[in-house]
Amino acid sequence: MPIVTDPDESAAIFKEVAEKNVAIPCYGTENVDTTEVILRATKEIGQELGVARPPIIIGFTSRYPFRKQLENYTGLADAVEGFLAVRSDLERLCRPDGPFANIRVMVNLDHAHPGVDEDIIEMGKGLLSSVMYDCSDYPMDENIRMTSDAVKRLERYVLVEGCVDEIYGPEAGTGFDMTKPEDAARFLEQTRVPLIVVNVGTEHRAAAGGHALYSGERARAIRDRVGKCMVLHGASSLGDTRLDELPDDGFVKVNTWTMVERVGGQAVVLDAFEHLDGILYPHQVEELRDKGWLTAERAAQLAHATPSLDYFTHARRRNGAWVPVVLDLLKQSLRDFGYTRLAAT
Repeated sequence: MPIVTDPDESAAIFKEVAEKNVAIPCYGTENVDTTEVILRATKEIGQELGVARPPIIIGFTSRYPFRKQLENYTGLADAVEGFLAVRSDLERLCRPDGPFANIRVMVNLDHAHPGVDEDIIEMGKGLLSSVMYDCSDYPMDENIRMTSDAVKRLERYVLVEGCVDEIYGPEAGTGFDMTKPEDAARFLEQTRVPLIVVNVGTEHRAAAGGHALYSGERARAIRDRVGKCMVLHGASSLGDTRLDELPDDGFVKVNTWTMVERVGGQAVVLDAFEHLDGILYPHQVEELRDKGWLTAERAAQLAHATPSLDYFTHARRRNGAWVPVVLDLLKQSLRDFGYTRLAAT
């Protein structure tokens, strides 16, 4: 099965990409459409670039308070049901005779909190490739102790990713300290994690994008102390930062999700606006005009609107609007992260 569940194989993949100066994106998912399009983008970019069995990471949070992706994966708002659903989707899509048998899929549980997500970690044995064990809310010494304990318990089953410092969201404002190289080195040595999340200025959940002050200088200073074993969170906030520089800055894994939802969501809205004549009745058009949401000229153009099933279905929104733009976005980001350097491997 293309899903990588052996920690040694996962470690070998990260060693491979570090040597080739590539970063593997970890794309977040909270629905089957996103799961499918991540796999599709990876398969297509592999075919286009001549990369045999390209690697990809599909990630999700569980009960992380700022975004509970497993709870959102189904309409039941339950993390266990969400995990069962995403596991079923991945095992189906990545079966040996399935559509994505020729890519290497690593599955990441992101922001797993001690004492909160232990059931998901246990259920994930045999599926999860890695767990980001997030103790960054705690003082450094406690963070190191708890992360070290997680490594001892879990290293036979998954790679354990540690978080040196908390990565803030836009609601936290500015003024927090970035990770110090000496703290990263100490954390890595004392916890024995193979991957560390460091804070170099990015933000979680930055929907507008481009406001974070990414410090490549700080990233490289940490890289010079610890090597290429770093994970970047909050890549959607990078704006005009050149993504192709991240591998050289020391990152072998880059987490991103918000940009997918932003670009895809906007595409759905714009497509609906363009096809209002196939969605609304004339009296609904008049109501929007009266509210000032449509100009009189636009409303006149829609005076004979005739709703059609062609524009109502989820399949229409997904295939006609959402997938094309998200697929292009993901494929371009794979190029940006250096996948051309995996060619002929």
